[in-house]
Amino acid sequence: MNNHLYAIIDCNNFFASCECIFRPDLRNKPVIVLSNNDGCVISRSQEAKALGIKMGEPFFKIKHIVDLYNVAVFSANFSLYGQISSRIMSIISKYFADVTIYSIDEAFIRFRINDNFLDKFSHLRKEILKSTDISVSIGISQTKVLAKLANEFVKKFDRDKGIYYLDFFNHSSIDEFTDKFDLSDIWGVGSNIKNSLLSMGISTVSAFRKCDLYFLRKNFNVNIVKLNLELNGNDCIEITSIADSVKKSIVSSRSFRADISDQNSLEKAVSYHCDKVSQKLRSQSSKASLVGVFLRNNYFKQGSYQKFLVFRNLTYPTSSTLVINSAAQSALKEILSSTNNISFKKCGVILSGIEHETRTNERMSFFTQTDHKWVDEKQDNLMKAVDSINHKFGAHSISLGTSVGSKNDEWKPMSNFKSPDYLSKWTEIRFVY
Repeated sequence: MNNHLYAIIDCNNFFASCECIFRPDLRNKPVIVLSNNDGCVISRSQEAKALGIKMGEPFFKIKHIVDLYNVAVFSANFSLYGQISSRIMSIISKYFADVTIYSIDEAFIRFRINDNFLDKFSHLRKEILKSTDISVSIGISQTKVLAKLANEFVKKFDRDKGIYYLDFFNHSSIDEFTDKFDLSDIWGVGSNIKNSLLSMGISTVSAFRKCDLYFLRKNFNVNIVKLNLELNGNDCIEITSIADSVKKSIVSSRSFRADISDQNSLEKAVSYHCDKVSQKLRSQSSKASLVGVFLRNNYFKQGSYQKFLVFRNLTYPTSSTLVINSAAQSALKEILSSTNNISFKKCGVILSGIEHETRTNERMSFFTQTDHKWVDEKQDNLMKAVDSINHKFGAHSISLGTSVGSKNDEWKPMSNFKSPDYLSKWTEIRFVY
């Protein structure tokens, strides 16, 4: 029998909890965090959940609840959340060697079974709370899917204790345990898969667990088969740390506050997105060879859906914001030259043809290297300097001049409820008197 177990550590209501760290007056009060442009709810405190506020709900639809119950509202502050996440992951890494950071608020741990592992997790949970004021839920079992289910048990039935060990092979009634959950509580089962299972008469987790593998292979993809195997104690799903994964395409897009037809504003918006995708590209040590720009109109105002997309091939793979922005602006001009009297509601920039920077150097021909090696190295050094300054002094301390505008520009993301960057900007550090 395998002598290893898996644990999933999940930060409770993470974004909302981060906002409460520096606002102790909000503890035990309803708190919500909104998505970019203050559009939808992406995080809720337990008190906000109790008011019936749902994940993904548009802000304008719950405004009456917010006003009635004095709900604290925050615009997403991903810089703050990233800083808190890094501190939590560092603490976890002190306790365990085999840690896979799965998302900003989740980490998987693979560890060898011993007599005191539950005590070790209890100490870890207490240290995270003491050091960051973030409460975590910990689920432990023989596979990753079972560990996620154990984590769901903690959140639903044992939040105060915070840890649950699901010993699959020695559990007295595994069917009774699994049927405490909805099909959608299974890691990887979304609404479409759930509806398909229900239409086939599979309405409980235990029924899905007992499904014939041939039946599942015939009607679903291999991922669903693996979920079934993991629910039966077979470790077969591989996961990749977000730090190790290389995205094959990178997109930055945003809806505007109001419809825009002005070319100057659209150029600034495209530059803003070029800044973001280039930083993401460099963060994974990659370069791109294809840049795309897309614009979309306002369907509700104009009565028909129109989307325009133009790509530009780059002369050589790059991660330079300057080179990417130059190509993107060229693509934007092509779109605008073919559209007349159209106001746009959304724009974005896409990077594709992405490979690790070491491979892109190998793929360049001898002549291409001779022509562009010096320019590419100069751009790389410049971008390293820019990233270093932005890391030290805060995001967008240095950015493209073409993306600079006033705070109220209609193309800029709306964030009317954003909290200060307590941990990354000197001017916004919390004072204690």
